[in-house]
Amino acid sequence: MSQRKNKLENLLNESHESYYWLGFLFADGHFSNKNRLKLSLSIKDRDHLIKFKDFIDCDTNLIDKSFWMRDKEYFVSSFSVMDTNSMSILKNKYDIKSNKTENPPNLSSLSDDLKFCFMIGFIDGDGSIQNQTGRKDCKLSIKCHSSWLNNLKYLFGSARKNNSGYAYHCTSDNEILRDWKRKALNFNLPIMPRKWDKIDTSKISKYKIAEEWQSKAIHLFENGKTVKEIAVYLDKKYITVYQALVRKNLIRKEV
Repeated sequence: MSQRKNKLENLLNESHESYYWLGFLFADGHFSNKNRLKLSLSIKDRDHLIKFKDFIDCDTNLIDKSFWMRDKEYFVSSFSVMDTNSMSILKNKYDIKSNKTENPPNLSSLSDDLKFCFMIGFIDGDGSIQNQTGRKDCKLSIKCHSSWLNNLKYLFGSARKNNSGYAYHCTSDNEILRDWKRKALNFNLPIMPRKWDKIDTSKISKYKIAEEWQSKAIHLFENGKTVKEIAVYLDKKYITVYQALVRKNLIRKEV
């Protein structure tokens, strides 16, 4: 039986998952000058490597090995795929260079939901989701070569150079992170559990709770209810409702 020549063709099928994997590959993959794609992950993420193999329907065997660096042994799982046709299309579309670390791709063709899927894949490849110090809330951070600054701004809406000169993005607003996770699950993206399980989508931030009851308070006040009536209706202290309406410039502060 002849082997498939277009082993990476599923990366071109314009699905939500294809853009997720493209984002992941731009973070963690290597696109060689000879049109070979290589992907190596820590052994703890071996199952994620298998998910990618399943997506591209590739029967290439994984290679598990270890190496030493700075007196520490690391264990990795990897595989590579040669596909001249699909790789040529990808390289042309995104202006991919073999040294993509210092020569970032052109992502201007991404838009809307597909850009979101790409962003989630990039987070799984190169991002860190950690609990904030002393809190259950999380923060997402990404650090790349400085040449990636504009791409990070394009993907996340904001980025800067940190004190070490790296392109850096951080999102600590957990309402945003929860929305991202919900949308990723809705698109059935194969997000990494060890990262995204830290984000509890059932939780509502105190800021969101305050925003909701204050919105109700404003609506009631504009419809003729007194501060006392609103406080009773919302089960809030009089002073809490009063101060909220003062901050919204709906009533004058008592002197």
